Amino acid sequence: MNVELNDMNQDRAVSMILRDLTMMGLIPEESKGEIRPYLNALWVAGWEKGRESVVSPYCKQLGQYNKAGKLINTFKSIEEASRQTGFSTRGIHVSMQENRAMRQGWVWKHL
Repeated sequence: MNVELNDMNQDRAVSMILRDLTMMGLIPEESKGEIRPYLNALWVAGWEKGRESVVSPYCKQLGQYNKAGKLINTFKSIEEASRQTGFSTRGIHVSMQENRAMRQGWVWKHL
């Protein structure tokens, strides 16, 4: 099966996989309807896993601390912190990665 699945939509990819499995004799033609829901579930699971690996660092709760180390505020994500404080997501992320305070003095840590 030398099909490039990256740029395909789910229905088309599942249809092509079913066709190839049938042509190779791995599944009988009459079983395609029974197997399709399982292939759809696999597609969704793979999509979610890939999405999680990209999104997860940005979806962790974090705390905003002052210079004295006192917790000032908590946020559900870097994006939420950025929206509410006006600081860029990149600035918050770099501050957290380098474990240092921002120019304004705020310290950010995952909770």
